[in-house]
Amino acid sequence: MKIIKGLILLFSFILITIIFAGVTVFILERKEKYVEVPNLYGKDMISATGVLKRNRLKMRIIFSYHNDIPKDYIVGQTPSPGETVGIGTRINVIVSLGMPKKEAPTIIGKSLFSAKIILSEKNLAPGLTTYIWSDEPKDSVLAFHSETGDEIKDGDRVNLLVSLGKKPRQFLMPELIGDELDIASSTIASIGLFLDKVIIEPGTDGVVLRQTPIPGMRISEGTKINLVVGISE
Repeated sequence: MKIIKGLILLFSFILITIIFAGVTVFILERKEKYVEVPNLYGKDMISATGVLKRNRLKMRIIFSYHNDIPKDYIVGQTPSPGETVGIGTRINVIVSLGMPKKEAPTIIGKSLFSAKIILSEKNLAPGLTTYIWSDEPKDSVLAFHSETGDEIKDGDRVNLLVSLGKKPRQFLMPELIGDELDIASSTIASIGLFLDKVIIEPGTDGVVLRQTPIPGMRISEGTKINLVVGISE
């Protein structure tokens, strides 16, 4: 009997050890898939490239004139320092072209609409407009440079980098089926979603029967939700 109890205890210990090891491996593997975005502000291109390489991240370079920051130094980045991203994520870095020979128009931080007016007043024209997510307000100009190179000349086309605003949060669609309509509506509003349509069908009075998107689907903040709600006949 003592031998059997000993074997049971030994088996239990081995099982717990295996489970703990499995959980540890899962946590380590999960951590290995994500890294924290380093701070690249003020670094030169060579230093920034090395930092990103050590963190297993990639770089996308966007050039912009800057009156105060020397050429080839980083004046901005997105995602922001401290954010958690997947390994291999491409980090957008805004690199200074230095001070242009012709006085640069003051358009950084301006709305795209205002920037186009200012360019026109300076005898310049908007060129290619590129949009990226950033912490700056939507439609504000983040960076710009002339299509012809370092020097801005009358009549040049100026490429613009414009903010899309903050990237919407992404998460899994919660299950609302079985909830009463008022509870489901409250849940939808509390996580930044919008209730679009409510369709009535025979069923348990006031209870959600079906939903779109379905539970577990990956969605973004601001997604419109449709519900089918029961009504007793």
